Amino acid sequence: MGFSIGSATDSRHHTVTLEVAGEIDSTTAPRFQHEVIRQVLGRPPHLVIDLSAVTRLDTSALAALAEARTLTRGLTRITVILPHSHVLAPVQRATLAAMFAIDSELPVPAESATT
Repeated sequence: MGFSIGSATDSRHHTVTLEVAGEIDSTTAPRFQHEVIRQVLGRPPHLVIDLSAVTRLDTSALAALAEARTLTRGLTRITVILPHSHVLAPVQRATLAAMFAIDSELPVPAESATT
């Protein structure tokens, strides 16, 4: 399986979303880490890392997430989207779940939400 990563900025909601697909392993983790760190250093108020299309997540990806959290210095709120147990389980085992807001789906902006 391949790997892709892209970003979108929602300036109205002060959010940057990284959409990641494929396998994050020792081969693709450096690219993942570079993009996550690049976004964190831009200091968005909210960074959403959408891993809903990730098929495999290994320890190198977990290290990138931990480094991103350290670099935020509390200035950026990070939400990680982990809807599938095969991706959520490694995060929980590494005790990283307490470091991030973990969600099973992308947050819906308030004016877009249905009641």
